[in-house]
Amino acid sequence: MAALQDSIPPKELRGRRLAQSLECRHCGFDVKGVQLEGRCPECGRPVWPSVLRWLDPERDRLPLLDHPHRVAKRLVCMADGFTLLSGLAAVALAWHASSQVSFGTSLEFLMQSAGSWSEIGITVVPLLMVVCSLGLGQERHPLGWPLRLFRLGLLGISAGNAAGMPALAALALALALLGFRSCVRSIGARSRVFREAGPERQRLFEMALASLMLAGGLFLEAWRRGADGWPWAPGFSTVLLTISSGLLVVGFLYFRRNVRWISESLCGPSPRLRTLLWAEDEALLRGWGRP
Repeated sequence: MAALQDSIPPKELRGRRLAQSLECRHCGFDVKGVQLEGRCPECGRPVWPSVLRWLDPERDRLPLLDHPHRVAKRLVCMADGFTLLSGLAAVALAWHASSQVSFGTSLEFLMQSAGSWSEIGITVVPLLMVVCSLGLGQERHPLGWPLRLFRLGLLGISAGNAAGMPALAALALALALLGFRSCVRSIGARSRVFREAGPERQRLFEMALASLMLAGGLFLEAWRRGADGWPWAPGFSTVLLTISSGLLVVGFLYFRRNVRWISESLCGPSPRLRTLLWAEDEALLRGWGRP
């Protein structure tokens, strides 16, 4: 099936002709003016593989995805899930901090309801992400241990929060981020824009460190409430929790924006393809890649 997709362009692009000079990857003949689904006049080989290689010279050495559309959607869902988790964690931390301050009855009830629902969400959202991650699996080129580590971390978040051990959930979040970082690097390798921009821009490793900082703050907070001593612990734990939760929220919002590089590369045409087609064909590219 993959070989067939490599030799035939999507139906939205069939009938379109090359407006710029392009050498056939097999014989070097200039195939300008040939239709995308056509064949080289010199050697008779399909033109589309030459177009794909021009769009991304590294394509031949990269393993293809079984279901690129599905993987692209799952990546966006994972980014949304992490962003939602960070927001729920921030709400839960604010709720616990406000429990030490007296408010009006109505405001106190509202904050208590928001805190309770946020804790429920922290337990449920990782489980939904585990189910959603089933779409990331590949039969021909499995993601292997990074995907398993990612799922294990998600289950740890849910279990730790349900057991009333938020510090353990924060450690599990760091574990899930490290696994997901490897998955993103493997899948993102199919995106030329992602490779040239650098995988480090996803900032998943930095967010894993922020999760460890969050776990440290939660450990200090739990220790402070369970024992006397260390008079500086309350202020220090508050600083750790505030900084780490803020870094996670901002980091996941940044990651969600950047993960669309991969999604758009898997589902849609490369922007470089516009330079190969006639000007009147550019409007046809807008719908390419939609299921």
